[in-house]
Amino acid sequence: MAIAVEVGLLSGKTATVHADLNETVEVLKKRAQGALRVGNGRLLDSSGCVLDAYASVKTARVQSGDSLTLHINRVQVRGSISAFAAILGDGSVMTWGDADSGGDSSGVQAQLQNVLQIQATGSAFAAILGDGSVVSWGSASSGGDSTAVQDQLRNVQQIQVSGGAFAAIIGDGSVVTWGDADDDGGDSSAVQDQLKTVQQIQANGNAFAAIIGDGSVVTWGDAQLGGDSSLAQDKLKKVQQIQANEGAFAAILGDGSVVTWGCDAYGGDSSHVQAQLQNVQQIQATLRAFAAILGDGSVVTWTGAKSYFDFGGNSTTVQDQLKSVRQIQATDYTFAAILGDGSVVTWGGGLQAELQNVLQIQATHRAFAAILGDGSVVILESCQDLPAPPLQGRWSAPASRESELLGASLDFPPAPASAPAEGHRKSSRRSSGSSKSSRRRQKELMPLAENRLEGGASTRCSSASEASLTLSPSRPDAPISGSFGWTRGSSIGAGAHACVFKALEKQTGRIFAVKQSPLGEETDDKFRERLEEELRICKDLRHPNIVACLGFECTNDTFYIYLEYVPGGSMSKLLKEFGPLDGLLLRQCSEGVLAGLDYLHTRNPPVVHRDIKGANILVDLNFNVKLSDFGCSKAEDLTKSFTTIGSIPWMAPEVITQQQGHGRKADIWSMGCAVLEMATAAL
Repeated sequence: MAIAVEVGLLSGKTATVHADLNETVEVLKKRAQGALRVGNGRLLDSSGCVLDAYASVKTARVQSGDSLTLHINRVQVRGSISAFAAILGDGSVMTWGDADSGGDSSGVQAQLQNVLQIQATGSAFAAILGDGSVVSWGSASSGGDSTAVQDQLRNVQQIQVSGGAFAAIIGDGSVVTWGDADDDGGDSSAVQDQLKTVQQIQANGNAFAAIIGDGSVVTWGDAQLGGDSSLAQDKLKKVQQIQANEGAFAAILGDGSVVTWGCDAYGGDSSHVQAQLQNVQQIQATLRAFAAILGDGSVVTWTGAKSYFDFGGNSTTVQDQLKSVRQIQATDYTFAAILGDGSVVTWGGGLQAELQNVLQIQATHRAFAAILGDGSVVILESCQDLPAPPLQGRWSAPASRESELLGASLDFPPAPASAPAEGHRKSSRRSSGSSKSSRRRQKELMPLAENRLEGGASTRCSSASEASLTLSPSRPDAPISGSFGWTRGSSIGAGAHACVFKALEKQTGRIFAVKQSPLGEETDDKFRERLEEELRICKDLRHPNIVACLGFECTNDTFYIYLEYVPGGSMSKLLKEFGPLDGLLLRQCSEGVLAGLDYLHTRNPPVVHRDIKGANILVDLNFNVKLSDFGCSKAEDLTKSFTTIGSIPWMAPEVITQQQGHGRKADIWSMGCAVLEMATAAL
């Protein structure tokens, strides 16, 4: 059954897009991008929720005549050795840097419209357009000229790169390659008849490896650096994932074992650790080493490099610390692992780090960026600083007014270095080539409740935290303004002892929630104690399904708690407005609440929420749920979420009869009641 859907942009452009109910949202989005001539983005339904790209139009509940919105993502940037290319919000491309490395795209600029993705080799770029065709530019020897295979580049789904060649997966599962045929895998003719039903391609600097639909692997490129897998071919069955460094590949099989091939000096020979490589969950790689996370949270590393740097292939000095590892990232020389307690262990490349409460790590070739639980970011660098962004340079296409209207964020990277010397080895992972002592630089993304004193009368905060802030007294009718500069917004909820409202942080534009409570002499002592207990517990909670406490402040007998703002409001309000949740959405929300509860219950000591209900489940614009301690109800509810008995309709029988204490089992009962509430939109 064909339907017609109206898709619009924030700038006012609209287009009618036709789709079949069995097609995916991703197909619908691509058609909308083609009609509206825009680049990367997300498709939102009429309520502002992001539609699941892999769901069918029918399961996503898209109907004929619906008004959808195409929300443009941030600008996508790719870099060759000495040039950059950015996809703008309108789907066009802007390039800058060394012309021989792809910094000048003027020759193909007219074709670069509705660009969805860009990839880069050492000296060339290739762009996938909305119609599935490909445009390439830059050095012909590095893949900048695709004219020889242009008629084959139709319905391209994905492009992977080596140091000097491109490999494109076509819609029928075949592969088309172009670029350096001698060293970097630009010629796949020898294995072309095997490249059918390709699911995934991985590449190092000089070779490619493709996973076929039956779980086997096909390789091509420099034989010494992984392009020849014949010695391991009988083992490469039911391959789930492939990782690559500069000269070797490592494949995780269906049984959790690992097969490696390529240059021994790069870790292509893992025989000395093969007995340990069981139940492998994930593999990461530096330039010449691999690190595998096992099912028990331990780590196995290996390399064959014999040089001053071990590239992280030898983790013996930190092996006793590598327990309960949940994530590994890698720069060119160094690995960084996040442990279960939020601390970080690094090895290889001489980088040292002492971090706690880390939620996530991302890596570039030279540095790590660690996101901490308090919202700050720590940059760990072991190499030279990148140059400053260019003030002048060659711009192949100006930023359009349309991209500004769409809210595209042009976060350009630093200016590229000068072109490499002739004969420089091409690489998909470019090293800086020099290093200096590691340094740590912390960037506070949201500097809430900093410890500092200002003139005027001071009010000491309670013992819930050692932080003490003071402000000059202000008139009662003066606008409320915190010490870091925020402005009060509209009310979210109010009660007998507290009110909650939106606030805007002036410097960054960040919107957050503020809970304001009076602390004068007339304040109830029990209320004050409960407020302190709430803050003591909440200030350390950091989880995607828990509303974050961003900080607090005391001033003029008033206590402010700064909280993450969740724009969708409470689940109870949404149920009243839209009715009960359907199957997939109900499952998503239930799993989110359970994840938040599991986090609370497994802390040391455990935290019991004691008031799980729809009013205390907040929802963001992507319909992700977050457990909260307020839901626009009475003030006692705002301050007793971790200490009171709870709300009777959701309360466990043993709590009502006071036969047992209010333990974790009571939360599970309340959780079940909340699931029924979401499924029926009734108590």
